[in-house]
Amino acid sequence: MFRCKIPLLWFTLIALSRYNPVCGANVPLPMGVVFDQGTAEVQAAFKHALMTFTPLNVTRYSERGGDYGERFGFTAYVDTINTADAFKLSKLICTQFSRGIFAMVGAMNPESFQTYHSYANTFEMPIIIPWYPMKSEKVSEYNSWDNPPAAPKMDFAIRLRPDLHQTILDTIQHYGWKNIIYLYNSNEALLGLQSLLQRLTLTDNPLRLTVIKKIANVQDAIDVLRDIESSERLQIIYAFVLFGKGHQYHFNEIYRIRFPLLHRFSPKYILLDCPINLAKDIIVAHVRNIHLGRRTYHYLLGGLAFDEPWDETKEEFYAVNVTGFRMIDPNRKIVKDFLHKWATLDKNQFEGAGKRSISSNAALMYDGMMVVREAFTTILNDNPRALQRKVRDFTCSSGPGFLDTVTPSEHGRTINGHLRRVHVEALTGNIQFHENGTRKFFTIDVMELGSGNNKLRKIGEWTDYNGFSAVAKNAHNQYSHSSLRRPSGLENKVYIATSILVQRKISALTITNANMEEPYLMRKKLGGHHVSGNELYEGFCKDLMDEISKQLNFTYEIKLSMDGRHGSENPNAQAGWDGMVGELIREEADIAITPLSITAERERVIEFSKPYITTGISIMAFKPKRSTGEVFSFLTPLSTSIWFCVLAAYLCVSAVVYIVARFSPTAPTHHNQNGMSKHENHNNHPLHPNSINTPSTYATTSMTSFSSPYLDLKGRLSMSNALWYSFCVLTHRHQTTSVIKRSWAAKVVGMVWWLFALILVSSYTANFIALRTRNKIVSPIRSAQDLLESGYHNRIQYGTVYGSSTYEFFQLRKMRNKCLGCSKKNSEAQVFRAMFEHMGGTSQMNMRSNEEGIKWVRQKRGKYAFLLDSAINDYTNRRQPCNTMRGENKSGNPETE
Repeated sequence: MFRCKIPLLWFTLIALSRYNPVCGANVPLPMGVVFDQGTAEVQAAFKHALMTFTPLNVTRYSERGGDYGERFGFTAYVDTINTADAFKLSKLICTQFSRGIFAMVGAMNPESFQTYHSYANTFEMPIIIPWYPMKSEKVSEYNSWDNPPAAPKMDFAIRLRPDLHQTILDTIQHYGWKNIIYLYNSNEALLGLQSLLQRLTLTDNPLRLTVIKKIANVQDAIDVLRDIESSERLQIIYAFVLFGKGHQYHFNEIYRIRFPLLHRFSPKYILLDCPINLAKDIIVAHVRNIHLGRRTYHYLLGGLAFDEPWDETKEEFYAVNVTGFRMIDPNRKIVKDFLHKWATLDKNQFEGAGKRSISSNAALMYDGMMVVREAFTTILNDNPRALQRKVRDFTCSSGPGFLDTVTPSEHGRTINGHLRRVHVEALTGNIQFHENGTRKFFTIDVMELGSGNNKLRKIGEWTDYNGFSAVAKNAHNQYSHSSLRRPSGLENKVYIATSILVQRKISALTITNANMEEPYLMRKKLGGHHVSGNELYEGFCKDLMDEISKQLNFTYEIKLSMDGRHGSENPNAQAGWDGMVGELIREEADIAITPLSITAERERVIEFSKPYITTGISIMAFKPKRSTGEVFSFLTPLSTSIWFCVLAAYLCVSAVVYIVARFSPTAPTHHNQNGMSKHENHNNHPLHPNSINTPSTYATTSMTSFSSPYLDLKGRLSMSNALWYSFCVLTHRHQTTSVIKRSWAAKVVGMVWWLFALILVSSYTANFIALRTRNKIVSPIRSAQDLLESGYHNRIQYGTVYGSSTYEFFQLRKMRNKCLGCSKKNSEAQVFRAMFEHMGGTSQMNMRSNEEGIKWVRQKRGKYAFLLDSAINDYTNRRQPCNTMRGENKSGNPETE
């Protein structure tokens, strides 16, 4: 079998023979291919498809069994010219026809489409057009865009790219735009504008094109936008001079009355119909221009702009609202597999390939070859000899009268019919065709880069059979900043101020759908008085709103939030957000006055005032009770076991002193007749002079002065005296007996007992003073680390309000893989991630409101800690019953995070 490689045939016109083998295929299927200049990536996609789809999966068997070994494969005759030259293009098409091709693949511009189309229909040559030029069509009210009728004469053009005009109109209607600035750069785009205007005549859409301008480069677009804003400023001055003199009109009110369509700060919607690279440069230049606004602009890109990658490092792309379309979903398996192979291609052999993305034009070229493969495979599987030639001569000339004897393609109608019946899943989604050769049953993703967003988001889908369908998760994008229209005459409108209320029982009425928001907004204690409107409420938010309304001279009405929530992303809620944030997005309220934390997610969809309180996340724990004075509180400095040890030591030492003093030898003494020694008699107090000659008086006085109940008459130590001696040492009473003074052994025991008593009394005194004078109550939870360790050991459970800004704070720390900065911050980030794993795990104890969390802290009495805003924490701790306290450390401070 003869074999060859396709790279040797690429860009080489195969004219020596019609049946040159390609990649092991000995039955060639000639194809004519024409590329426009500067389409390297499209050519690489075609070359990759040719190598992938050749040979075809068709096997021919003989009647006796066995394989003939014949393989079918495509042979490509490639030409690259300037397709805008109609004369050269006509000659090239005739040259391709003369090569005996079965079909043509043409990548062309709008100027050359009519030439291709005419030749294809005249000679019945199927032609596959990857991207369909936006040509103007006659539109009538009887046209059905879901199923266009077949042309009276068979059309031999197959168009891979669908028409986006209806998609653009439905997207504009989804956003609710009324005025459009249309910027374009080519005649093709102008034809698209004509098609848009024709479709508008059949609808009741009050869309108005305020500016239509052709641009050639980036500077032209910026100049147009600057001229628009400059003219607005001049008209503002004119309006003020014309209407403001002698009248007390509000400046913005005058301007909106006179010029409602062009307002300096009104949103501006730009339909940008130009190549994607030029559109990117215009957006970047717009953001960098200091004379143009950002938040009031919204770009809608006319082509498949988001099929190509956008540089995520360019912050300019996320500074304004940009909406566009795509057909290549990178999450689909077929796209992932293709991009994996596409990235591994050699850039030298496949110029424009070797990357992880592909443009829409290149993808449509690849899909076109997939359609060709499916059609030819079906034909040959049904009848392997269906494409055998009987008529050899098939030429066309440009001489006079060449159309008089037209020889159509022998198998053109067969191939064209099978092409229209192809049903395949490709890079751009489902591929099926109407009888007129246009796509049907396809899906286009509507994508958005919003102001403040850091990634591309899908906001909806458009199908030819169902129109525009918003994606529930991101449906809030339809209420983007640029689509909001706020009145500027404050005095003529009653503004709705939404808020949430503290739960409080008043006259058997309980507000159950509100969070704990005291002292921000509370219902008044009526006390039998009848009030209505805003007078039903009191609190900080009410007072602040009163002052604002006085300063700006407008009227407002307080309306409580329906679900009592601050607001978080909720795919089940209308506009994608619940709570007060959702009411603002849906324009059910004009202002939310409440302690609402500023987060990046909320700031993308609503506007915040300048923050007047900087706070953070704190821990609320149950406050331990103070120890009150009791009868035996003097025993608290020492434990019970120590007190028993002291008692045992007291008894043992007393016994030792008694034994030692009892049996130790004493000095000889001389006793008088009353049993007193001379030594003791000399040391006695002097007697009264009157009793010197009276022995009885002397004896009585001696016994009264020196006898003791703890000493026997012989001068020996008793047990009771030993106990008294040991007790006096403990209480530091300086009292002893003469027996201990005369016994050295007793002195040693007493000295040891004195030392023990000194240490014991000193320790007792220090502990007693510390316990009785300590006023500060130490929190059992000092930091997030303590809380985390307590949670590990199941000593203390903890949680926060589910879906609140505090919950999102820990959720973001969980999503981050690392923390930039010092090691301390990195350590804190690890703690926060571990805490969120606990709060989001099976043992989570998150609450629906702050009030419920505070209630749990009080009920669990030290077994549950609640994470909440530090300002609310401090306020609650100072309110009755005063049984909660705050942890010492505070996290989540915007100034430090």
